[in-house]
Amino acid sequence: MPTTHHFLIVLNEYDALVSASYSEGFGLTYLEALSQGLPVVSYANTYGAQHLIKDGVNGYLANVIFSNQSSDIQQNIQNLVQAMVKVMVSNNYPKLSVGAIQTAQQYSSNRVTQKWAELMGVGD
Repeated sequence: MPTTHHFLIVLNEYDALVSASYSEGFGLTYLEALSQGLPVVSYANTYGAQHLIKDGVNGYLANVIFSNQSSDIQQNIQNLVQAMVKVMVSNNYPKLSVGAIQTAQQYSSNRVTQKWAELMGVGD
């Protein structure tokens, strides 16, 4: 993917977001892709990936072995490829796309504002 300041526009040219990162925080990039209806494929990292991606709902998580051994790295690559194939070959791409949008809507500014108001007891 090219470097750009217009990430959301560029995302429209793609069918999915694939992250090969072994570690990820909350995953704002994931959320941006989900908001555009793109299923996300990622390693099953703690935090962002496991929190935002649900297998078969809005993408797929690949098992990851945290090791620098060549055989483990090859297994990780194979796991990620298998997850990618599930997105692109399955007949449920439209379902994944809808699930992606629904996930992103949970983090809309209105929804987050509402949750903060509830937490702070504002507007009761």
